[in-house]
Amino acid sequence: MTRQVITAAPGCADPLSLADADLLEAVLDPDVPARRLLALAAARRRHGRPRTLLPTSWRHVLHREAPLRFMAASLAARRS
Repeated sequence: MTRQVITAAPGCADPLSLADADLLEAVLDPDVPARRLLALAAARRRHGRPRTLLPTSWRHVLHREAPLRFMAASLAARRS
């Protein structure tokens, strides 16, 4: 299913954080054990860490779905 989404929407994973990209890569590899998938899923929820803040490419730092903009918008919404 994940591969179908990526194929149907080219570039959809581009603005993802490094941690999200790690998990996505592992999900696409049938040889990755469930224990590793769970560890990567937990790592992507450690908000504020460099791998959760930085996108896979600097070209996507200001993308509307980029981690920094998304987290900043979430903080702003929480404070209003």
